[in-house]
Amino acid sequence: MRTILVIGLGGFIGAIARHLTSIAIDRDFRAYFPFGTMLVNFVGCVLLGFIAEGCRRGLRLEPEHRHFLIAGLIGAFTTFSAVCLDTIELAETGHLSSAVANMFGSALLGLVAIVVGQAIARGVL
Repeated sequence: MRTILVIGLGGFIGAIARHLTSIAIDRDFRAYFPFGTMLVNFVGCVLLGFIAEGCRRGLRLEPEHRHFLIAGLIGAFTTFSAVCLDTIELAETGHLSSAVANMFGSALLGLVAIVVGQAIARGVL
């Protein structure tokens, strides 16, 4: 039960952080491209890459801390479903090139962000 509560707390914080970040970024750019969603997914992937590499290199995180960070905080902060919805909305409003750029750009940035997070972890751990 404690693990569920820890994940829930991380999810609560991550979801609010995603919402506030997306609002702040999309306030100026939403009509053109969903930069807020792309940014939170990039940051989340960097954090996930850092934590994963850190754990491989001996970073000691208690299981509850890993659950809080990965399943809770990062899991709620990032959102694949939002990427998909943004892509469909762009396509439905006639912005097909932006829809394609969003889908492929999000996937590519996610992969790059994981590698960046791993590289940062290698440099500091």
